[in-house]
Amino acid sequence: QSTWGHLCFISMKYPRYQSGLAFLLSRSFPLVAAQSILGPALALAMASALVLRPGFDSFVRMAREFSLSDHMIFVVSTGCLHVVLATAFHGFFLAARAFSWLESRRIARRTAQEPSATLVKDALRHIALGLLVTQWPILFLVYYPCAALGMRIDDAHPSLWSLYVEFSLNLLWIDFSFYVSHRALHEIPGAYKAIHKKHHLFIGSMTIASEFAHPIEDVLSAQIPTVLVIMLRGSSIGSIWLPFLWYRLIETYMTHSGYAIPWLFESQARYHDFHHTRPMDGNYAGAPLWDCIFGTCDRWQREVQGGEYADSFWTSTQCPSWL
Repeated sequence: QSTWGHLCFISMKYPRYQSGLAFLLSRSFPLVAAQSILGPALALAMASALVLRPGFDSFVRMAREFSLSDHMIFVVSTGCLHVVLATAFHGFFLAARAFSWLESRRIARRTAQEPSATLVKDALRHIALGLLVTQWPILFLVYYPCAALGMRIDDAHPSLWSLYVEFSLNLLWIDFSFYVSHRALHEIPGAYKAIHKKHHLFIGSMTIASEFAHPIEDVLSAQIPTVLVIMLRGSSIGSIWLPFLWYRLIETYMTHSGYAIPWLFESQARYHDFHHTRPMDGNYAGAPLWDCIFGTCDRWQREVQGGEYADSFWTSTQCPSWL
């Protein structure tokens, strides 16, 4: 296939169960769209309005007492959120593996899929370097375009509807941009070996795999998709920026965790685990929406689901994780 064909998703290497149009017209489409976009956006809007923004306002008041500038409030709040969530999730799931917690929810592994101790140590060093060193100057610099585009610390609280629309747009953008960049890393000749293979050294995924990636991949598939629309729209730091980052970090940790836990991205964890086990067989998106449209989850449908999404998708993946 030509590189142009890969980029435009014109030339499919996967046999299709149904065309993208047939999927859009099927009874599965509203369910998959609800799981991928609408449900998470509603949950995020409510969490932002009721918990996360009030918590951020309390932090800002405390920071003002120490004479922190808006610039430093942005850097400290964003960086500390990342450090706290990474430490909590990586620490918990490493302990779960070590002490055999949640074994009934652990996704089955062959011995060959288990990461070596050397790989785990390399990933932990990589993560520690990012959390403790490299993220801080990056956040310091990122604040300047954010402020120039209208992002503020002491902005008015948006309405619940405004939050829902904003999060829906952000989720639609990030799902599509991640799908495009991730699929490109697999299918453009040379990109997988040069860039993406580092991430796929984890054949059986675990939370630390989520942040073990080549710097180019970090920028193209993680950082730009996560922040671009928020920056360009000059969205609220306390109501949009931090809640969306909170959601994205938890989502990526859970989908890489190797555990299918009810109410915590259970279906996405199984879906993405298939991708790590068989990285050339599709499942490029975090949730199935864009894979269904472009036909890159058909092997998952055939071999795991046993047929069309309309007939069997929800029977084996349970309810959407946000319900």
